Amino acid sequence: MLPRDARKALIGGLAVALAACGGAGSFVWIDDVPLTEIVEPARREYVIASGDVLAIRVYNQEAISARCRVRSDGRIAIPLAGEIDAVGRRPVELAKEIEAQLKPFVVAPAVVGSVEEMQPLQISVLGEVMRPGVFPMEPGSGVLQALALAGGTTRFAHQ
Repeated sequence: MLPRDARKALIGGLAVALAACGGAGSFVWIDDVPLTEIVEPARREYVIASGDVLAIRVYNQEAISARCRVRSDGRIAIPLAGEIDAVGRRPVELAKEIEAQLKPFVVAPAVVGSVEEMQPLQISVLGEVMRPGVFPMEPGSGVLQALALAGGTTRFAHQ
């Protein structure tokens, strides 16, 4: 549990930021957010998303190594392994599945999967802001960064 002063500051900051966005939407009580989400948000391993560019390297097998973009259906195509679901998985998990798919064709395949390009996170900012619209955001950014990208609130926004 966070100290009382830190919780008040966090709740106050979130309330001000959310009030400036306009209409009431769904909300989450701070007590319902796991402590690990608040204290250590950057410790998560990357999860593959649609539009990401992946590098799949098979040791000593350049012919079946690939660089591919995750399609909108969430799949990638790898020589000999075929079509594989990639969205929602970690690169390590994907590499293990590709190894399993290649075992009939390659003796002891060693596969490394990495994300070369990430699809930027898109966020929609609506309401009483200077420039409503869709903006690219860095992972880990918050409501205040979104409001700043939208040019701040208008004079009609509820402060």
